Amino acid sequence: MDGDMAAAMGFTSFGKRKRRSSPTRRSKISAAAGYVMTPVEFLAQVEAKDIVLELTTDGDDEAGLMPELTAALDELVELKESLEDLNLTPGSFRKYRARANPYEHLGKGCFLNRSAMKMAELDARLGLASAEACSFADLCGAPGGFSEYLVYRTAQGFVRGFGMSIRPDDANDPLQWRLDDVTQVKVDISYGRDGTGDIYETDNALKEYPKGLDLVVADGGFQEARDRSNQEQLMHRLVLCETLAMTRLLREEGHFLCKTFELSTDFSVGLLYILHLHFAKIAIVKPLTSRPGSSERYIVGLGWKAFQPAHVIRHLTAANTAFAAGKVVRSLVSRDVWGADTAFVKFVERSGVAWVQAARCDAYGNAHRIASRQVKALHDIITVSEGRAVGSTTRLTT
Repeated sequence: MDGDMAAAMGFTSFGKRKRRSSPTRRSKISAAAGYVMTPVEFLAQVEAKDIVLELTTDGDDEAGLMPELTAALDELVELKESLEDLNLTPGSFRKYRARANPYEHLGKGCFLNRSAMKMAELDARLGLASAEACSFADLCGAPGGFSEYLVYRTAQGFVRGFGMSIRPDDANDPLQWRLDDVTQVKVDISYGRDGTGDIYETDNALKEYPKGLDLVVADGGFQEARDRSNQEQLMHRLVLCETLAMTRLLREEGHFLCKTFELSTDFSVGLLYILHLHFAKIAIVKPLTSRPGSSERYIVGLGWKAFQPAHVIRHLTAANTAFAAGKVVRSLVSRDVWGADTAFVKFVERSGVAWVQAARCDAYGNAHRIASRQVKALHDIITVSEGRAVGSTTRLTT
């Protein structure tokens, strides 16, 4: 499997791993099938469409327009509760998670961390960076896995990167940039006008790039938000500000990559709709190098239509100002607007429930795909914690 995946991603190998994995154990736990690049579903904006950008700071999120996604998320919540009931220690959880995931042993490959491997896979599948020349911004990217890969990708051509991330107080903090000498020469690290690196402060990401950058990547997150049932809501402002920074930095026809989560709230779907209207095409991708049990996925926008669109920048800035004033921003676009775009709604719903879905069969033998890859992964973790092999009812011997 490693060879298939490395070749598909443009590597001769992933480099030496620190620990030698056990082929015997891995074959008993998870099926390490050969890696195959799965096709990515894109949604293109066929015709230009002007919409009213409407900011809402009251009301509740509703899910009536996407019932299948609602059902999948309900099952996901139940599984997370079942996992919590096991009271696993952090060490046990990591062990069972690794044994349930056939791609876990890939780790960070020859790079700084796992993020670089995600970037490598996404680039191989989507063609985000050019080997000849690439200018990029790496937002909330410390310690620097995305930047490391992008410099590696264009090592024989022109590459210039600009990184910004929150400035930690402790020199040993894992969010300190840890770029090697080769990457440091190619990437300028900035902490913005106020020296904090806080992307919530709009002016921090306003360094002038008269012609814009080829690529903007954003991989921000909160440690305290991990495994929280409201993880998506906790990320609203961060994803908003990463997107706002992108609107100021990305050149016409440039590409955007941004980490997000379930994409089930009115806020998230409205923001995605704005991106849909302003990129030639969008996709929602969960790389295999991203742990399947997590809600993490990436919004991809290819072909930005206009450099620094003033109306979008004003609207997203107003939303950030509302957040700063302590308001809860519920939506960026009325659900009546995006809900009327049937192709868009179906695209979002499929992305939420169709990650290599687990299937259940009814009495007539029909497969109803109701559980996402994430749901299946949590099932597998619970299964392994109970001493059974994934896909088996037989207990394992240790």
